Amino acid sequence: MSFETSKKRAFKGFLTRKEANVLTYHSVLPKQANLFQTPYHIDEDLFHEQMEYLAHSKFNCLTLSQLREALDRHSLPKHAVVITFDDGFYNNFSTALPILEKFNIPATVFISTGLVGQQTLGWPEMLISILQCSACEELTFKGKCFPIASADDKQDTFIELTKEFASLTVDEIQQACQDFQTQTRFDAEQFFTSSTYEAMRFLTWDEIDAMKQSPVIEFGSHGVTHRSLIHLPDAESRQEINASKHTIQQRIGHCQAFAYPFGRRGVDFNEQHDHMAKEAGYQLIFTCGQYRTIKQTSNPLDLPRTNILSDCDIDVFDLTLNGGISFNNLGSTKEALSGVMKGLFSGSTH
Repeated sequence: MSFETSKKRAFKGFLTRKEANVLTYHSVLPKQANLFQTPYHIDEDLFHEQMEYLAHSKFNCLTLSQLREALDRHSLPKHAVVITFDDGFYNNFSTALPILEKFNIPATVFISTGLVGQQTLGWPEMLISILQCSACEELTFKGKCFPIASADDKQDTFIELTKEFASLTVDEIQQACQDFQTQTRFDAEQFFTSSTYEAMRFLTWDEIDAMKQSPVIEFGSHGVTHRSLIHLPDAESRQEINASKHTIQQRIGHCQAFAYPFGRRGVDFNEQHDHMAKEAGYQLIFTCGQYRTIKQTSNPLDLPRTNILSDCDIDVFDLTLNGGISFNNLGSTKEALSGVMKGLFSGSTH
């Protein structure tokens, strides 16, 4: 690391020391999974390295209850970090939890209650599985051929197909996945007994009951069926928000937090859904997307989170926690200081 980079990082860390980073994970794959790399499925060793870094550094890892209390007081502890998981994958229990307990780091798992215990996968995991299990050389989609002979081919094709899927409806994506199964002679019955499925399946209620015994775990709502609320009729959106909270309260005892599925304001939800979630009685509501921190004056019902993806090595992780990747999203005070910083550092050649 250059001296210039060290100074910038230290200064950003100083500016954001009384702000909180809420980090969003999804899946932590066990070593034996042996899957090609995809953005939301982080490697067990990398997750261990990141949690070890948090445990042995200046950061204060908070529970959601501690975060809520700090926001109520308008006084965040220095260098606060909150760990969250979305969707409720089984590997949050089998792989991530032992690491969290090892380093005594609290975390919240946001579960989609309608997916708990179901023998199903989200379409990204289904696509990963089709590609992983295939011995074919290529797939065809909309007249285009996509190579899948090697692990690198499969990784590249997964990324390209997710781009293709961006303009499709959920039904169209599911139909495409069914077509891929036919092309690759995918054996669904055999797959659901495989280690690949086990690595990416959803939690059962028995496993959630076991997880809730851990002092480092809390649970929150991620809707019922993990659908983008903005595309649903109002009645269905309200059902997603309310019914998931009710189920978690019945099964676990309490549910104070909601995380929007996909989490992009204006794309996956809007102000109308904010009102629904507030009426449902949630005390903390989370979005997700571009890097932003929580400030002492932040609205507890509109809290940003930052996705931690599989290519987030420890240097990027450190930089994210110390003020972000760049000055692009800093607040007005920091923006005013950025010109000063450019002047201070412009003379360095390291």
